[in-house]
Amino acid sequence: MFPRRIQFLGLFSLISLANINPVKAAPTPSQCTLIFPGYQVQGVSTEEGACRYVVKYGEAERWGVSKAPTSLSGLTSTSLPPACPQDSDIYTPGVTQSEDCLWAAIYVPTAVSNDLLPVYVWIHGGSYYEGSVAAPGLDGSTLAAKGNIIVVVLQYRLGVLGFLPPTQAPTSSDPNLGLQDIILALTNIREYIAFVGGDKDKVTVGGQSSGAQIVRALWNAPAAVGLFRAAILQSDPMDYGFSPPEITANLTELFYSTAPANACSTLDCLKAIPADQLVTESVVVGTSAAALSNPGVPPSEPIRPTYNTLTLLADPTSELFTSPASLAHPPESLPLLITTVRNEAGSTVQSYYPSPVQVSNETYYNLLVEFLGPDRAQKIFNSGFYDLSYEGGDGDEFRELFELFVTDWVFRSPSRAVAREWAANGGKVWVGEFEKGSSYPDNTVGYCQKEGVVCHEDDIEAVFQTGPTGADAIESEILSYWISFIYNLDPNPSSSSSSHKKRKSSQWWWPWCYISSYILPRSEKWEPYTSTSTVDRVYPLGSDLAGGHKAIDVPEGFWGEVVKWDWQLYG
Repeated sequence: MFPRRIQFLGLFSLISLANINPVKAAPTPSQCTLIFPGYQVQGVSTEEGACRYVVKYGEAERWGVSKAPTSLSGLTSTSLPPACPQDSDIYTPGVTQSEDCLWAAIYVPTAVSNDLLPVYVWIHGGSYYEGSVAAPGLDGSTLAAKGNIIVVVLQYRLGVLGFLPPTQAPTSSDPNLGLQDIILALTNIREYIAFVGGDKDKVTVGGQSSGAQIVRALWNAPAAVGLFRAAILQSDPMDYGFSPPEITANLTELFYSTAPANACSTLDCLKAIPADQLVTESVVVGTSAAALSNPGVPPSEPIRPTYNTLTLLADPTSELFTSPASLAHPPESLPLLITTVRNEAGSTVQSYYPSPVQVSNETYYNLLVEFLGPDRAQKIFNSGFYDLSYEGGDGDEFRELFELFVTDWVFRSPSRAVAREWAANGGKVWVGEFEKGSSYPDNTVGYCQKEGVVCHEDDIEAVFQTGPTGADAIESEILSYWISFIYNLDPNPSSSSSSHKKRKSSQWWWPWCYISSYILPRSEKWEPYTSTSTVDRVYPLGSDLAGGHKAIDVPEGFWGEVVKWDWQLYG
């Protein structure tokens, strides 16, 4: 019934077979349909004013290179797809898991538009272990409808199945299978996105946490050149570089010498092990003392993309500081928007210390050694920047200090240093800090619920416009900046630009009515970061800039100079 070779399964592949421009049917409140000769693709019309289509962009054997699908088996455009195998319930609500998981959810405004729309491609986080298009907050309907853009949320292979193939696999010399999945998806988006009204020349990639780290990897991925024109990195743990081949080799040996993998000597035997067993054991091994005894293995993401490979050349961050012109995407070619949240390490603190606790300086020092090793720990302990004191406090001083130094070390200081270096080499970059957000489902108790605390992941719902009642102010501000950046490569809305528009809030019940005269709300000017910028150029998202509110500063000349980042030591 179907041709043997299908270039892009689901919506895009069917369109490619038709070989003509599809006609978009007039949407109704309950139906979204794309019609073209011989085929009809059924999507879901959301209450927010968008059509959601589920697309299968690739397929792969276990530890094989992903490629265009060859079968329509299992195609469902009206429900969310199975997630890639993982040990998670939070990030996979209501969906099954399968190794056949290279799917994307595409959100298209139902409002009539004669122009091709910019495309925002989202890469989920989850420490390379977890995540899916079904994760909380990642419904792109409202972002697509209000912003008048196409939103694409991608899945990619995770953990040992995505980044740590066995030595018997032909891909072991370039283990970046999950990264290759992303590049395959971006390649197909460029080729086929026009069929759903997207502009292939106006693609912005974005992500949060390890998803943002994948965006950073794309800076130095030759196969990704020409597939996007701008990037948004939210809460990228920029202290961490990517894995050198020797560390990847050590982790590979450690994992495959552990049950159940150690019972196999052939690739066929390893392929026969149930995926859930591999996933469970990968979490155990990845967080074991044996794994973390390798210098340069981050405790939060031991399995990462590997550099010095065909997919990922040199470590992108190291390359930026030593040979920026050698990057596959040099700074002058790629505008960036880089953000962190005010209390990135709050959830880490909560996992270590669920309640306020007073500890001795000796215990505090030992914790520093556990995280950074004795040399860096001693420098932090003696610096005067992160002293432990309980005078005049509320009894939670230790957790607050712990959170501050981890946030500064892993997120805040390296992000700003990268931005300065990007600007110094001709790149356009804007830096922001979320001073408000919406509590993500795994941040609803403990430290992350303290007044004024904005934890890792609390920026996701603000971007996707999926936060709870009362989050309208921060969501409107973020919408204004993000959509302006996606349209114009500058987060500041232009008073003379009518290229991005949204509907009046009173007309959401009429989802296919396009109001062409309503411009996105203007926000205060977000100044670009420069090679000499300080905290004054870090935009405090969700706070009153005019009222003098500033983002949190970091000690000048300390991080990256006195105390080195991981990418400097192990990259």
